Amino acid sequence: MNFFDWILIILFGLGAFWGFKSGLITGALTVASLYVAGLVSSQFAERVVGIISQNIESESISTALAYVIIYVGIFLVGRIVAKLIISMLNVVLMGWLDKLGGAALGLVAGLLIIGAVVGAGARFAYPLDGAVKEYEGDAMTKFAKSFAAEGARGAVSIALEESEVTNVVVDIYNTLPGGALGMLPGDFAQAFKVLNERISIEEE
Repeated sequence: MNFFDWILIILFGLGAFWGFKSGLITGALTVASLYVAGLVSSQFAERVVGIISQNIESESISTALAYVIIYVGIFLVGRIVAKLIISMLNVVLMGWLDKLGGAALGLVAGLLIIGAVVGAGARFAYPLDGAVKEYEGDAMTKFAKSFAAEGARGAVSIALEESEVTNVVVDIYNTLPGGALGMLPGDFAQAFKVLNERISIEEE
């Protein structure tokens, strides 16, 4: 296991703990909002990229940020809606059933968040631009930026491919009915497939 495994495990554990503390209703609405966020991201990420790419040179980073912005935005809206619904219904579920149900849904929410993190990492590590990014500036500046970008992508690629948790996440997403990649933006889905292929090669 590497450091990236521990990051993903912590996220997974935080999801379970949050679900346990929040309860069943909030957990269910949050999982629903995370899933909707994935579907919406696949439809509107490219539009957000067009806005933020004016200030960010890397298309990979722009796409990742667009995905994160939409995901976080819808997640926060889901949290607000959950609070409103609970306050209107004035429902208080008592006992361990509420806590355990919330924890279970928190684990599902954690899995969705981990999948988003892995997808964003894969999109950054495996750029699909079709060409090497041409940076602005003098020769030394271009070389430094290109070297730094390649180094960062290489580090993320190694972390993903050597991560045991990433391997499990890829297997789960590939096993889900209809393919969980359907909820990812096109470039993210392709990057996820590249990650899957590279992991398969490492295992041979």
